[in-house]
Amino acid sequence: GVFLGKTSKEAIRISRFKTVPVTYNISAHASRLNQLSRLGSQGGGIILAGINGKIACNDIAATEDKGKKNEIFLDYAVSTFTGSVASAAFGIFMATTPVGWTVALTLGAATALSAIVAGKGAAYAYDKTGAKIDLVSGLGIDNICN
Repeated sequence: GVFLGKTSKEAIRISRFKTVPVTYNISAHASRLNQLSRLGSQGGGIILAGINGKIACNDIAATEDKGKKNEIFLDYAVSTFTGSVASAAFGIFMATTPVGWTVALTLGAATALSAIVAGKGAAYAYDKTGAKIDLVSGLGIDNICN
């Protein structure tokens, strides 16, 4: 029969010595999961910075106004730098303190927002100070982005 001569209760009785703990797969692969998450967070940031750089480069190439080109460059450079520093600080904080998901997501959003605000603030400050320095031409970014 189906239960090899045992009653249904006997067949589905679980021996404590032959079972696998519920968390076995997670425990067995924890270090691999940790490596993958680290790779994803580091690689993801680099990929996003590269995509953002390509978008900024396209915007610089499509704009004729030198002041606007410099605003685009400053927005990109400052937001990328601020995001990198804030993300590193966030990573250190997360690794050294036991915080919940709500706190982690809130701090992650604050990190992204700080990078955006810093980039926009740098572009605004550049515009309001008279925009006397041509960083795009001086650093050769105009030639790269054509």
